[in-house]
Amino acid sequence: MRIVKLSLIGLLLFLNSALAEVKMGLEGGLTYADMRAEETAQSLANASGSTVTYEYDEATWQGRLFVDYAINNDFHAEVGYFVSGSLDATYKISGDSATESYDAMGVDVAGVFHADGIFFKAGMHSSELNGAASL
Repeated sequence: MRIVKLSLIGLLLFLNSALAEVKMGLEGGLTYADMRAEETAQSLANASGSTVTYEYDEATWQGRLFVDYAINNDFHAEVGYFVSGSLDATYKISGDSATESYDAMGVDVAGVFHADGIFFKAGMHSSELNGAASL
């Protein structure tokens, strides 16, 4: 019975994609973010009473894979998955060092309307920011 259900779902998805316009795409670029490394370095300097030097990334790569489904000529639905590289910072205090690193990933959903030179897109996303630190 499970095989029949999965087959029916697969057939419906195939028919929907065969009868409607489905496009896939890949986007990429740079993501700029302020890690506030200067503030972290100042906090470390205040806590340790020592001079702190630091290096940090100002940008990283990001990529997005998406599917666009034409509901009709004017309205499309779009679903995507995005991921980024890591933003890293290193702080050095009297020969010791601490590092922090952040990366992100998530999904997004949007409705897109375009007709007669008018374009409108509204949607939402759910993302996860992962961070790691070491001393």
